[in-house]
Amino acid sequence: MLYRRMPIKQTLSLFLLIGLLTTACTKEVAGPKGDKGDPGADALVSSTATFPVASTEWKHDSTDNKHKWRLTLYSDLITADIVKTGSIKVLIEVDSKWYELPYLFGEEVMQHAWKQNLITIDLFSIHNAFPDQPKPSNFRIVAVPGKSQ
Repeated sequence: MLYRRMPIKQTLSLFLLIGLLTTACTKEVAGPKGDKGDPGADALVSSTATFPVASTEWKHDSTDNKHKWRLTLYSDLITADIVKTGSIKVLIEVDSKWYELPYLFGEEVMQHAWKQNLITIDLFSIHNAFPDQPKPSNFRIVAVPGKSQ
């Protein structure tokens, strides 16, 4: 049985025709307006504070056999309510951009812990080497209240 090849022009025309027939032009028509939704909850408003920190404010700490630098910041943003139901975010400014802790500087890690009125920030090496004293930097604390019961 012999097959006849279709000329290229006819083949392209056929594909073009199939493409045009399988795509449709439709206008976007808005559907009917829905019912009014429930009112939203009150927005949670966070509080922020920025702390410029000098190198001399960091203290050497090796209490848990890790050689690290520790910074202690006091803030009245961390209330009993924040401790009970909210959260705290700590950010560091690096090259004019803000990054949330924990933050990794090569092989050094900066992380934080917090309780009422107090934040501690630790800088340590993942290899337990004693890192260089931190340079002056800016930290930002964001206190986010939890939903009241």
